[in-house]
Amino acid sequence: MRSELVQITPSLAEHFLSKNRVNRTINYSRVKGYSTLMKNGKWRLTHQGIAFYEDDSIADGQHRLLGIIDSRMTILMMVTYGLKKESSLAIDYHRPRSIVDGIKIGGFSDWIDFKHIALINTIAENRKLTSDESIAWLEKMKDSVHFATTRLSPKRYLTNSSSQAGVAIAHYNGVDQDLLERFCNVFLNGVTENKYESSIIKLRDEFLSNPSQGRAVKIEKFYKTQRVISALLKKETLTRLIAPKESIWVFNEGIL
Repeated sequence: MRSELVQITPSLAEHFLSKNRVNRTINYSRVKGYSTLMKNGKWRLTHQGIAFYEDDSIADGQHRLLGIIDSRMTILMMVTYGLKKESSLAIDYHRPRSIVDGIKIGGFSDWIDFKHIALINTIAENRKLTSDESIAWLEKMKDSVHFATTRLSPKRYLTNSSSQAGVAIAHYNGVDQDLLERFCNVFLNGVTENKYESSIIKLRDEFLSNPSQGRAVKIEKFYKTQRVISALLKKETLTRLIAPKESIWVFNEGIL
């Protein structure tokens, strides 16, 4: 078995893929994600790349090759030849490194952890953020993320990515900090001081009665958190808590 660094052009990627006899079903969203990284100059060289079995068929890397073709970029990658077929049982089998592992080991941030990644993924909604985008978004929103995750300290079913993301995005968009402090206190403790805060109790009850963490439920709770904060701003009393059709406040990704 031997390995070497190779500048893989789109045409060479097509040649390599012609040897793709038996492999996993293609995940096209992953291909697009790789392609975007390559086009934006964000692809990083690692020991992982393209691998071939002893019979020259592809062992690993079909999505990377498809990303090169889609991006029309030439990418430097490690290419390994001569894997034994039984090696297929070990490829991608061991525990994958999480995005937080990569951030900390690579020295990209000394404060980002799993709750921050969950928060920013909720704000991103259905968009799959790359590691670089997650770091960039979190660094831009650092003060707001810190505010939300410290004010909504751990409390079962209440302090999750939906509630924290709702407070963080409101804070980032300039909502009064005292109002957000009050929202967090009532949401955690369930004690109100005026009729407008009854909406917070409705939201609190919904979080407690429906602890599901499914993707669609997370986004709906994120929207409803924003709806209640918006009602507090306007001094509205909500008779029913209905999620808006889209996020009330947004993070302007175009500024990055």
